[in-house]
Amino acid sequence: MGKESTVDPNETAEQKLLRLASYRVTKAIERINQIGNLANYKPTEEQVKKICDALYGAVEGIEKRMLAQSNKSSRQGFTL
Repeated sequence: MGKESTVDPNETAEQKLLRLASYRVTKAIERINQIGNLANYKPTEEQVKKICDALYGAVEGIEKRMLAQSNKSSRQGFTL
């Protein structure tokens, strides 16, 4: 198992978020940089646009999901 699975049984949700986000985002950036190496194969402008659109779409999906989750949890805490 990788670094991601090193767990402190006393870690808070915030600490877990920081640990996992640091690991996962670093790995994602490494993989995105590998996609950049496809430039060696002289992609067309259309191919570059398709690749980038797919990546932008994935990032937008992540952002929406994370923001929706944080909005959900703030609504759950409200009572009248």
